[in-house]
Amino acid sequence: MKNKIQSQKGYSLIALMRDYCTEKQCRYALFQLRGPQGYVCPRCEGTATLR
Repeated sequence: MKNKIQSQKGYSLIALMRDYCTEKQCRYALFQLRGPQGYVCPRCEGTATLR
């Protein structure tokens, strides 16, 4: 019996490593997804941009 999760087509580990081969690249992509205009803290409303 096939494992339904492992048999799904999608984003492969090879593609992930190609697109985000360094921690810095991955962090930048996540930061852009979560706050394209910069991050705003919901508690103190402080802002931050990616360095």
